[in-house]
Amino acid sequence: MIDTPKPEDVQATFCLTLVDEWVRGGIRHAVVCPGSRSTPLALALEKNPDIEVRVHLDERSAGFVGLGIALATGVPAVVCVTSGTAVAELHPSVVEAHHQGVPLIVCTADRPSELRNIGAPQTIDQNMIYAASTKYYLDVPPAEWRLRGLWRSLAARAYSEALYGPYGPVPVHLNLQFREPLVGRYLDMPPGRPNGRMWHLVMGRYGYGGRSDGERVVGTTGGSAAGSAGPDITNSAVNSAVGSGSAAGFADDTDMYSGVNGTFAGSTTVSGSRASGFTGYDIIHDFVSKARGIIVVGQLTGGTLDERASITRLAKMLGWPLLADPLSMCRTDNPEVIAGADAMLQDAGMRSLLHPDVVIRFGKPWASKTLNSWLAELEDDGVDQLLVDPYWQWSDPARVSSFVAACTPESFVDSVRKSLSTPIPSDDSLTWLRLWQSADIVVQDGIDRWCEENNEITGIGLARELSSYCTEYCNGSVALVVSSSMPIRDAERFVPKLKIPPRVFSNRGANGIDGVVSTAMGIAEGGKWSHVIAWVGDLAFFHDLTALLRTAGQSTLTSRLTIVVMDNGGGGIFSFLPQSELVDAGTMERLFTTRQEQDVAEVAKSLGAYVVTVDTMDLLRTVLKMAILEGIPAGMESHIPSMEGNTSSLELDNPTSVSDSLAVSSGHHTDLSPITVIHAKVPSTAESARIQIELQQQISKRLFEDVIDVSHH
Repeated sequence: MIDTPKPEDVQATFCLTLVDEWVRGGIRHAVVCPGSRSTPLALALEKNPDIEVRVHLDERSAGFVGLGIALATGVPAVVCVTSGTAVAELHPSVVEAHHQGVPLIVCTADRPSELRNIGAPQTIDQNMIYAASTKYYLDVPPAEWRLRGLWRSLAARAYSEALYGPYGPVPVHLNLQFREPLVGRYLDMPPGRPNGRMWHLVMGRYGYGGRSDGERVVGTTGGSAAGSAGPDITNSAVNSAVGSGSAAGFADDTDMYSGVNGTFAGSTTVSGSRASGFTGYDIIHDFVSKARGIIVVGQLTGGTLDERASITRLAKMLGWPLLADPLSMCRTDNPEVIAGADAMLQDAGMRSLLHPDVVIRFGKPWASKTLNSWLAELEDDGVDQLLVDPYWQWSDPARVSSFVAACTPESFVDSVRKSLSTPIPSDDSLTWLRLWQSADIVVQDGIDRWCEENNEITGIGLARELSSYCTEYCNGSVALVVSSSMPIRDAERFVPKLKIPPRVFSNRGANGIDGVVSTAMGIAEGGKWSHVIAWVGDLAFFHDLTALLRTAGQSTLTSRLTIVVMDNGGGGIFSFLPQSELVDAGTMERLFTTRQEQDVAEVAKSLGAYVVTVDTMDLLRTVLKMAILEGIPAGMESHIPSMEGNTSSLELDNPTSVSDSLAVSSGHHTDLSPITVIHAKVPSTAESARIQIELQQQISKRLFEDVIDVSHH
């Protein structure tokens, strides 16, 4: 053993220990950006055989890739960048992770304190740079050998704060000070807990974290269990964790590792990550005694299959309609589920007819202004609304919630069950539900008819087709990433009820269009699905082009990625906003629509993606089948001309015939292109708005004839 190890060796061993502790917790992915000051951590990540390191040039893109990986796996990804403006470039992804509830461990390299504020190159004030978006932050000084007993605690605390904190899954920030020289030898790491356990064992309602055998207790997103979440927590396990104590001999120096939320003393926290109980039985009883109630569910932070099942069970128990956002994965074919709420509520007569007595809400608000304005009107009418809020996020921008239940959905539903005198819905409730069901049938029939009669590509058809391909054709092995702006709104309006709804992701935390392709890339790198489809607009695609840059020698994506670019010539959403009527056309084009001169297909090809251009739904279906079910050989370039639905004359810019292409592209070859861009030509923004208005008019007419008029009689 070396008595006085060199500082660079201590620094290298410190980073190796952090990585080893994170691997014990189940972390398997890191995203690294090139840079000098971050060398010690980058080398440690690369050295650990259990970590898949992805290298990305652009820090902004890399942050969203890490976010996508965490979304796909439910486990924090490590994002490692150098000092200076590289740190600032991560800010958008940290903001999104904060608002969406995604666990990330953001590691930024920094100069030591003696080099700050004296003009040292590539040095900015990185202290608490993400203060508003990270619940836990540490400015970690250069590693000291005498404090090596604290290193594992530091890593385990960061991991635990990212997954199990009281505000749910969050990004955490470690600002790591490194001194030159930046490359050193690896010494013996300080020993870890026995049996591969993490230094701190955080226990809660979902089991515990820190397993090294690959059996994760975290589920789909944000540290939630996916059913059987490992072994039961026994008293011996609790005693073992609590009795661990602190790192011996260094209690007087723990202030060096102090953060915003406390210190890295060796204590063990035995607590749940979410409020689990709710005792307002009198309030619950008053709510569920009403016959005309509705349940609204949006994107669920850390939502598990158990949570979704409990919300669906609540609707069945009460006989209430369940208005389900596609992001919730609750838009199933259960009879209580309503998919066409947006179209129904755009009709003034239906808004009045569907007036409820009470509302229960789960998850984040929808993007739909129609639904959100209706909920605000209900509050003005004195309709009580109850928000189930397990992470204390107050997802209530209109401030319409009369009551907030700080508990899990499962706990809330259990409280409802206990408060009911009988689990059978009343006749009045069933009559109320049938009214919603009849309206939903009209809406879905109207959308289906329109899709059958129109072969042009629109947001209406894409919502129908992409969600169906993810489930009916692929048995749930395909995930769908939906961009903000028009795609998410089209998804809310037009995605149908499905027996097994697809796993849908969307960056609805901050609701920006930045980083969408990178997020999809990260989800594909997470490797949980065989294929990932990203549905983006042309501006979102152009905004995130660096996501397509691939470092030489980089391994291919774990999952294939298909990016469907809905090209309507700019920001189509602005045609649906008041600006379009208040601002002249030229100003709208220059300041808002911002149509780009570059061609989507040409730009994508220049970055190495396989590109297909389509302009009809028939052709889109053909290409989706090739890309998803059979796979497309790498290196092929094609353009599919408009053929009025005749796919038999499909031609590629490759002499191989279509049938031969499908035969050789069975999905089992190593030469399959990992990234395909489908350039979908859609009508102009004004034309798209006209199409949706006409469809709504047709639906409203049918609603009046088949629902409103019938109800009045």
